[in-house]
Amino acid sequence: MKQNQLRLPLISSAVILLIISLLVYFTLTTPEGSVVGSVGSIVLLIIRTAQTAIGLALGLIICLAVLTGIFLGAIALVSGAAASKMYEGLRQNILCWLAPLAGLFKSNDGEKLQAELTAFGDTMKADFTRFIAPVRRELATIEEAIESKVKTLRGQLSEVENTIDDKASAEQLATVTAEVSSVSETLSGTEASIKTLEAKVEQAVQQAGAVDAEKILGDVPTRLETLEQQEAPAPVDLQPLEEKISGLQAEMNKVIKPLEKKIAALTAEIDVLKTARAQQPVAEKPAVQGKAAAPTKKKEIKKAEVKTAPEPDSEHRLLSYFAQKEDKKKLEDLVAQTLKKDMTYAQVTKFLVKEMGKEGGKIISEHPSLAKDYIRQCRRKA
Repeated sequence: MKQNQLRLPLISSAVILLIISLLVYFTLTTPEGSVVGSVGSIVLLIIRTAQTAIGLALGLIICLAVLTGIFLGAIALVSGAAASKMYEGLRQNILCWLAPLAGLFKSNDGEKLQAELTAFGDTMKADFTRFIAPVRRELATIEEAIESKVKTLRGQLSEVENTIDDKASAEQLATVTAEVSSVSETLSGTEASIKTLEAKVEQAVQQAGAVDAEKILGDVPTRLETLEQQEAPAPVDLQPLEEKISGLQAEMNKVIKPLEKKIAALTAEIDVLKTARAQQPVAEKPAVQGKAAAPTKKKEIKKAEVKTAPEPDSEHRLLSYFAQKEDKKKLEDLVAQTLKKDMTYAQVTKFLVKEMGKEGGKIISEHPSLAKDYIRQCRRKA
């Protein structure tokens, strides 16, 4: 350290002595010389020396560039890949040689600005984190409350879906039961008609067997003479009667066959519903307004299978869809009005939909099987 500290003053002193010696030399050697002229001569000498050095350096650089270009061009004629590789290596070497010079001209202002920006960014991040922390806690609390509400709503939705499935299955079973009962009534009426016809045929056969041939024939010769004397009666055509009998038989077959097919289809549908209902898990429904829990699905299915029609003393299921007692009373009066008229189920249903207004007509239209069953029950009571 001490040697380096002493070396710089010595060099400075030597340079100053050299300059003073040159001034003295140039001043003393020229007859008309002066101090200003000597200084000018020294400056001109320095400038010319610098120009000469710069020219030599530029010339050297240009020569080297030309020689390098010629060399790389010659190599490119043989192998372009080798020439490009050598050019890339030369460029990297030149950049490495010029790196110290670039470091001398490079300013430290950019590094200082980058450091200041980094510190400012860290400060802003810390402040932003401190300001956002309460908001994040509030958002987390709100998110937890929303998740709990969503879970509650999902549970309620699943319960509603299960309830809707149970109601839909019960309504389907009631509809199928009502159709089966109507088909059974139609079939029983048809069977009664067939039994009546069979009874009439048997009665006719018995009457034919009870007729005495002697009473019918009587005095055959006398009657033959009388018939011979009388004109021959016109022949009776039995073909229309036979056609009517065959038509009646065909109509009976047409009525019986669709009924049998419908009964078979309904029976199969009931079996499918029973099987599906038996495979479903038994679930208890929650209590509503302090009432006892509803029966399980299996009990509902058994009751629906046993009771094909509602009890006469209990309120019909169709009436349970009407909230107002006036609507129930109006429906009962309208059905009672149709009992004395010869109207089909479809006509009575259409009449009720028209007279019950918008809401009541909509309920009857959505539950046609229950309306039909209610009309049938009222007719039985009458």
